[in-house]
Amino acid sequence: MNQFESFKMKQGETISQLSARFSSICNELESLGRVIMEKDKVRKILVSLNGRWVFKVTVVQESKNISTLPYRDLIGSLMAHELYLDD
Repeated sequence: MNQFESFKMKQGETISQLSARFSSICNELESLGRVIMEKDKVRKILVSLNGRWVFKVTVVQESKNISTLPYRDLIGSLMAHELYLDD
């Protein structure tokens, strides 16, 4: 649980890498009987992103109901935005 609580985006990490690392932590917790709800995953990812993502986090929080936003949809949206940022 400590890894989940202290999870943060690493310098130079892509959304794909972040998602894989986060999913691994969540899967490990679930194998130990601790189920992480979708809304908690979404919130954790949003607060874990570094300063480069401030604008996108604000847009997601203001335009979507983050308590019902599926984790996969968030990751897809972040990956699409990452392509825009890298252009």
